[in-house]
Amino acid sequence: MSTFLVERHWPGVTHAMFEAAVARITAAEHQLCGGGRAVHHLGSTLVPSDESVLSVFEADDQSVVAELSARAGFAYDRLLPASVSSQKEVSA
Repeated sequence: MSTFLVERHWPGVTHAMFEAAVARITAAEHQLCGGGRAVHHLGSTLVPSDESVLSVFEADDQSVVAELSARAGFAYDRLLPASVSSQKEVSA
């Protein structure tokens, strides 16, 4: 599976609007996975000062992420292949 970043500029977005969009994304993810499509929403971030939302997905290809976004009613500005790195805290 590949990783994709979805970027949406969303003027006037509120935290409640963001949470509702994430719920729709999750519902669309379940629909697609139930139908045998491989797609996973890894998380979304609201950046209020920039009026933007960044979402990260894993999927077989970009078209599956586009379909999920359409089903969720989540218009986006850009859908790009991406790499994700997570750094875990190491205790001394």
